[in-house]
Amino acid sequence: MGPTLAVALDRSASPADDCHARVHGMAVLTPGPEVLFLAGRPTREGAAGDPRVPLYVDPITGSVREGTPWPDASWRGYHTVVVTARDGRLLVAGGRNYEWTRCDHYGVRYCEDERPDMRWYSPAWLDPSLAPLRPRITAAPTDAQGAPVPRASALPALSLGGRFRAQVATDRPAGCATAMRAVLLGLPAQTHAFDMNQRRVPLATTSTREGVEFQLPASASELPPGPYQLVVVRDVRVRASGATVHLPSVAQTVIVR
Repeated sequence: MGPTLAVALDRSASPADDCHARVHGMAVLTPGPEVLFLAGRPTREGAAGDPRVPLYVDPITGSVREGTPWPDASWRGYHTVVVTARDGRLLVAGGRNYEWTRCDHYGVRYCEDERPDMRWYSPAWLDPSLAPLRPRITAAPTDAQGAPVPRASALPALSLGGRFRAQVATDRPAGCATAMRAVLLGLPAQTHAFDMNQRRVPLATTSTREGVEFQLPASASELPPGPYQLVVVRDVRVRASGATVHLPSVAQTVIVR
């Protein structure tokens, strides 16, 4: 589902509003500052709101925006799996739908149906009209002098505390902000509606003529070694609404060691 720009910006909502409360929903860290809440089931029968409406929550400002609702007629509850793809889409699969069609076989307490299907969800920043403005990583990261970095398991290996460069292409129309920053995202490792490996590490970033320079934290407690997705995020201010959209690049997988 690719929401239009009008939907991508959505209307503002107060955190105090009824924000489609849910249980067994998924909280997904995004390359920007927002956390995306989706899937889940109602907190109780007859509860206000609709868990099929994704919510974009900024934990810094407390702002909440609604996304495009799921077209499904049933829920995705416990056991839902959400995996972020390199291009920024979310693969949403499984989950109990609570339609209670297996009660005769399993008993009332254990009769929720498990959904056998999956669906791709495109967050608001993947609006096709914004595609030309997304940054594009055009080459593997290099060290600060522009030399190739070592490889581990065929992936670029970045050392803790090191400074690196990434070549980035992006269209820059007049009047739009061009600030870019690099972020590392942990790879998905999910079971039973929980992802224990979610991690978003913003990196100290400097814009250059060719793209960005970024520095990794020196502490393994701040950035545990392992595989990550390197993403470059560009903030674009939309004149019509005054809103800022955080546009991520397609991710490049790297190894931190």
